Amino acid sequence: RDFDINNNPAWSPRSNNASTVFELEDKSLLSLLKLGQKLICSSQEKSIAVEIKKIENQLIYVSPPFHLDYKTAKKARVFTRNNTRIYGNVVNASHGETQAQIILGSGDASQTGQHFKLQSDQISWLNDPSFNTGVRADVLVTVENRYWQQVENLSLSAAEDHHYQIKIDEDNKLSIHFGDGRHGRKLPTGIDNIRVTFREGNGETGNLAPHSLVKIARPDPLVDDFIAPLAATGGAEKESPAHMRENAPAALLSLNRAVSLRDFEHLARHHSMVWQAKAFERVANRPAPTAIEVVVVAAGGSPFAANSELAQTLKTFFVQHAIPSLPISVASYQPLLMQIQPSIMVDVSAFDKKVVTLAVKQHLQTMLSLKQRQLGQALFRSAVIALIEEVQGVENANCEIIGAYLPAKTPADVQVFKGNDGEIRKISIQPQQLLYLDTDIYALNIISKNFEL
Repeated sequence: RDFDINNNPAWSPRSNNASTVFELEDKSLLSLLKLGQKLICSSQEKSIAVEIKKIENQLIYVSPPFHLDYKTAKKARVFTRNNTRIYGNVVNASHGETQAQIILGSGDASQTGQHFKLQSDQISWLNDPSFNTGVRADVLVTVENRYWQQVENLSLSAAEDHHYQIKIDEDNKLSIHFGDGRHGRKLPTGIDNIRVTFREGNGETGNLAPHSLVKIARPDPLVDDFIAPLAATGGAEKESPAHMRENAPAALLSLNRAVSLRDFEHLARHHSMVWQAKAFERVANRPAPTAIEVVVVAAGGSPFAANSELAQTLKTFFVQHAIPSLPISVASYQPLLMQIQPSIMVDVSAFDKKVVTLAVKQHLQTMLSLKQRQLGQALFRSAVIALIEEVQGVENANCEIIGAYLPAKTPADVQVFKGNDGEIRKISIQPQQLLYLDTDIYALNIISKNFEL
């Protein structure tokens, strides 16, 4: 059986530390390829975006060299000559739907700093490493049929620059601000001469799993069909006021240039695609300079590969805001899942035991979730018990920590501290790890009893 299936690795033995190399049997395909072209290498288990760096005879050299992650015989079977497909017509797609152009207002050259509200709270955002948040609004403004440029801050614009700035209020409404004649050009006088086109659609709903996008919203005569083998990442909800207060002062303090590890962490957390981040110094062998590694919990919580589009986007952002020539790398956090067994006692003469039990479950799901827990944060049994006792109706509580596991349900390499009774009191983890509760994988079954004196 399977005698005719070629399970050899998809890449050529000429692959090296700089490139993964593929050998094409059909020479005619070479005319369709060019340097810098994006490709997607896809198998039944995994898909990876790469870029053509070199074409030589029938060999194509692509980067990043993802074959290095599949060196073992077992891993090499993920990409074989039988199951690997290379897609060439690759385009970037972002979350959002283009809206019809609307009239924003009328310019008045006698006024300075005119601004107009955009009545939408679902504006899409695009990657732009030149902005402190790493993104800019997907808005296109024309004044008397001329395109004006979106900038992060008009205070850096010259008097004749055709610039505008986007500001967001606490209700997530956008307003478009124009110059005062000193910082950015004033608007020319005219009737309905300010127009805007924008796209709507944002948030974590855009973080789609591989192959989940299967239908074109509007048919296009140039597109017969498509495939989306890569996960969509980077979608984040609106930044909360508390998050703004925490991150904005630090971003100003660093003057948009990351120097210290703390600067990198604040820059990362200020990026819309990042939930959490921790920066580390990696001391290389001399004479190589010290490198910075930023470990990231991406918005949505999904881990990402070091050679993924998201990792490259974040790296570009950090490089642009760091001191020149500083080596920087971006890595995903390592998720760890906790398994716990809480027990509670409820005064049933005053509270409904089922209602209290459900409230405890919801409280633990929230407070021990991926969004709430921190990178490197240890798990204390006493802290879990304290969380349970915050719920009204709980007279007494206890909790057994069963362990910490990798998503594949195998025990994680963590440091466990036990009491004299043999029960786990604390689990310590590495700084790049994050230990949290996922009740979809490990069900949270709460033992509830009647409280008795």
